Amino acid sequence: EHAERFEKEVAEANAVASEDVRAALLAAKPDLEAYLAGTKAIVDAGLAGKVSPAQVEAFDALFGKLETSLEKVGDLIEAGATATAKEKESRFAQAALLLLAVIAAAVTLIVSSAWLFARATLQRLGAEPALLREFVARIADGHLDGRFAVHPGAGSVAGGLLRMQNTLADTVRQI
Repeated sequence: EHAERFEKEVAEANAVASEDVRAALLAAKPDLEAYLAGTKAIVDAGLAGKVSPAQVEAFDALFGKLETSLEKVGDLIEAGATATAKEKESRFAQAALLLLAVIAAAVTLIVSSAWLFARATLQRLGAEPALLREFVARIADGHLDGRFAVHPGAGSVAGGLLRMQNTLADTVRQI
């Protein structure tokens, strides 16, 4: 029963193993078969009460040989697991860099869009909002001779305020 379970586990491992691990398992198979045969022989001798020190020594030698073969298999499995872990780490690092690049591009796009929006809004206003407030406050206080430091476009809010101020000044002069 022990031998059958062991062979089943080796077959299952062989099904999912890499090529080099399968080759190592194949190379270990004669040692496994010799160990299983030695196990059966020593168990049968033990049940019959006829186990000799030479049989125990031979069985120990078979076990040592199998252990060495399986150590090679284990080393290959560990090397494969280490390589897989390194590959996953590398892919994770690549994904993190890609995500950073996407975030940087998105931030650049957002900042550029905000700058373009602010620039377009300022062009429509014709002057800074604080200057527009001061200009309107001066008109409200009766000062109809105000000017802007820069010449605002005709279609801008500042341009409209200048026209309104000029029209209001003309109206006041006529009265």
